[in-house]
Amino acid sequence: DFNTIKQTRVVGGLQGVLFGWDYTAAVNWSDSKATDEWVAGWVRGTQLLDILNSGQINLFGFNTPEALALMKQALILGPIQENKATMTDFTVNASREIYQLPAGSMALALGASYRRETFAQDSSPILATGDVPGFGGSIPPLPEVKRNVWAASAELNIPITKTLEGNVALRYDDYEDVGSTTNPKFSLRWQPTRQLLFRGAWGTGFRAPSLQELFIPLFLSSTGGTYDDPLRCPATGSPRDCGTQFNSQFGGNPNLKPEKSTNWTIGFVVEPTPAFTFGADYWWIRVKDMIGAPAEGPIFNDIANAEAAGILVRFPVGSAGCPPSTTPGGIPCPIQFAIQNNINVTEVTTSGVDVNTTVRFPRTDWGQVKVDFNGTYMIEWDQKDPLSGLLHLVGTYAGATATNVVGAGSTGAFPRWKHNLNFGWTLGPWAANLNQLYVHGYSEPADDTPTRRVGAYSIWGINGSYTGFKNVTLTLGIKNLFDRDPPFTRQDRAFQIGYDPALTDPTGRFYYASVRYAFK
Repeated sequence: DFNTIKQTRVVGGLQGVLFGWDYTAAVNWSDSKATDEWVAGWVRGTQLLDILNSGQINLFGFNTPEALALMKQALILGPIQENKATMTDFTVNASREIYQLPAGSMALALGASYRRETFAQDSSPILATGDVPGFGGSIPPLPEVKRNVWAASAELNIPITKTLEGNVALRYDDYEDVGSTTNPKFSLRWQPTRQLLFRGAWGTGFRAPSLQELFIPLFLSSTGGTYDDPLRCPATGSPRDCGTQFNSQFGGNPNLKPEKSTNWTIGFVVEPTPAFTFGADYWWIRVKDMIGAPAEGPIFNDIANAEAAGILVRFPVGSAGCPPSTTPGGIPCPIQFAIQNNINVTEVTTSGVDVNTTVRFPRTDWGQVKVDFNGTYMIEWDQKDPLSGLLHLVGTYAGATATNVVGAGSTGAFPRWKHNLNFGWTLGPWAANLNQLYVHGYSEPADDTPTRRVGAYSIWGINGSYTGFKNVTLTLGIKNLFDRDPPFTRQDRAFQIGYDPALTDPTGRFYYASVRYAFK
């Protein structure tokens, strides 16, 4: 494949003061075009089959130039698909102080926007027919779909006392294809002393399905894992029914509802001295009607229930996929595909604590050292859906059951702890950093034991930079300084067995250099 993505973005705006209001007004237009061109390997299935059946091809040895030329006639070359999306946005914001309170000025901000979105998918005829072995199935074209989006917002900042400040915000959104919503947010900021700050917020959220999630044409792919058909495998022993990657249907759904969320946070920051800062924030988020693909695990681990729910389809009796010879003893027809196109599939509740610390050492003739630490401890990741009920997934690998991860080939591990640690040093134009990325281990299902443990992942990097030349930054660095391999995992959803590409990187020790010039 040769993939080309061309993106264009044009922004223009005004800002100033009008009738006592500070205002900004902007127009933003963007265009994105992605083209997929096939340069080798993909073939027209029916044409290649005729060539292989002609008797002119040696399937078990070398072929003559004439035979190779004959097979090349089945190659598919040239542009195969083009996706195009555009967005035009008009936004106006204005703010001013509106009332003087004993503790300070009350300030109001207002905003309004209009956005027009379009999306189109142009598939070549061969892609639309699906006559491409190994590709999964047909991908029909999608004529341009579009929608208008309107929004308005207001935000009020209220100094309640000299140390207590409140904020109230309200936003209204109207999507012409999925409806409208109004979402509030309330927050408080209390700083009783110069060294101590408390903060908290509550609000609701709204996410409309994208045009792709709504309208992308249905297509076939394969499951990430391998499964047995319990009704056919014991009788046939066929690789079609045993230990195989079954087909799954993915694509859009014009009946999707928006996702809606409720969230709140509470936390504090303490700075007893200028040399030390520590902060911690607890967060809680619940998302209802989350958009995604039904997880493959519950479907293929309970095929009878999936068939009863209408999300697993078998070939019809007497069809090309199920001739009478394939159903000895009255066993059902082979599985044709599972239905995993987008739906409002689940409700997710997650919570955790973010912590951050900064330590600044005194400046010396040898420079200054600063240590930054940022980490997240996940307390819960609970998922509720019709097939599986309530699942507690934090601290586990859930690639086959995490429905918030869309599509085959995705992973779903939720380690309890992650952090970034950085030791920084500066001296005039010189700077250096030593950093660590750490992901805590987690449990995952295994074939021979109830669970197995995936080890922790920790990699270090080092870099140095020089800014002594005007507008120029020179950088040298090493990623994965100690050449650490990712921990072993049996995940089989990402088509890259042995490690988890969502959390780790298989690249070994990596050296890099960069020159950056800033136009000022």
